[in-house]
Amino acid sequence: QGKSIPVIKTIAPVNLNGRWHLVETFMDISEREHTERLLQHRLGMESLISSISSRFLNATHAEVDAEIVSALEKIALFVGVEHCHLGVMSDDKSTINIAYKWTHATLVDPPNPSLRIADHLWSFAQLNRFESIHIPRIDDLPPEAEAEKRLLKGLNAKSMLITPIAIKQSLFGFLGLVAEGQERSWDNDDIRLLNLAGEIIANVLRRK
Repeated sequence: QGKSIPVIKTIAPVNLNGRWHLVETFMDISEREHTERLLQHRLGMESLISSISSRFLNATHAEVDAEIVSALEKIALFVGVEHCHLGVMSDDKSTINIAYKWTHATLVDPPNPSLRIADHLWSFAQLNRFESIHIPRIDDLPPEAEAEKRLLKGLNAKSMLITPIAIKQSLFGFLGLVAEGQERSWDNDDIRLLNLAGEIIANVLRRK
């Protein structure tokens, strides 16, 4: 099929009827390499969460805003996306405001929209159930998510992942990743990373 796979090659001498031959064997190690990559990704994620937590613990009140943006940057770079943003629910529960964001330096920084919940019922219905929203391909959004599709296409987004942030069983906001360069999907470890980071940042904001 023209596909390359990683292998381990071994060569052993064998004597057959007085003549020496070399016998080569090949072992497919694709699964092993995949497992090792997953392990390294998980260890990297745990190290990142530990670093973010430590920096918030040592940050002064005046440093909190900068540390939040720094945390968003670290998350975005770790998972390989161009945008990471934090949305916070308004006091009257009618909108979510993009309070903090990070955008790759090579791209145009999008404006900070206030998202009216009444205009984005498809996404907020899921967030209110504390469910993550995983959109590998914007064009695959259902008809009821037309408002979300228009918003994301206006931001040149190819893919998006949003996880809800809850405090005391109430929706506080969300943490979102947006891929602009190419379409991509995320696994459970990436969703867990966003969940943990969102909880840490939300608790910091509560104490601010």
